Amino acid sequence: MSKKNNSNYIDSSQPSFNGHRFYRWSCHKKFKSTTVDKLYKTEKIVNPDIEVTYSFNDHGYRTHSFDSPKDECYVALGSSDTIGLGQSENNRWSNIIEEHTGVKTFNLGQGKGSADTITRTAIGWLKELNPSKVFVLWPPNNRYELGLEHIHKIVTLTPHEYEDLPDDIKNIYELYLGTNFNSLVNRQRNEYTITGLCSDLDIELYSCDYIKFNHIDKQNARDGMHHGTEYQKAVANCFINMLDK
Repeated sequence: MSKKNNSNYIDSSQPSFNGHRFYRWSCHKKFKSTTVDKLYKTEKIVNPDIEVTYSFNDHGYRTHSFDSPKDECYVALGSSDTIGLGQSENNRWSNIIEEHTGVKTFNLGQGKGSADTITRTAIGWLKELNPSKVFVLWPPNNRYELGLEHIHKIVTLTPHEYEDLPDDIKNIYELYLGTNFNSLVNRQRNEYTITGLCSDLDIELYSCDYIKFNHIDKQNARDGMHHGTEYQKAVANCFINMLDK
């Protein structure tokens, strides 16, 4: 599939683009090219019969190598239920789409991800990976990414975790994204951005909201917190139905 040459595209590889290194930043980068048993030290094993390991490529994503040969490919974007926290790789919705279509699907999901994470990652990687289709599973609205350039890190502010952050960062969350209206506006801003980005690159975009499936198979992943395999199948089927129309 040919791509548009659109001069308005945000090229994060250009040195003049301030903070461009963050666009390709993965919160799991410490696991580059490794396989681990847990994604977080605090990750619990409530359902030990579910066998899970996390294998990461050399960019810190739980997916195929970006150097692997590919003709047509897809990209999946989202948060914990996309990377598959507490799930084996084969049971993730992106892998189910890959099996259904026969098209290699790169899963760029990140744990604790936000709408900001999705847009930032899309800006960083879509032009290079050159997918024909992008699938987005939007996470909860009340999350926000904060780039801390002085320590070369991005943190995600969520209602459950911001209390332990320094007061100056905590105040940002309470005053801004802690309100439903600002959280909604932030989500809409990200939706419009990724829609425009995919349009510029001539990529088909498919979106679903996690809330549509939130009642399905709750707390049945290995950690006893995230959704189980039936949730993953429901998300995959939603996207597959869009494709088969």
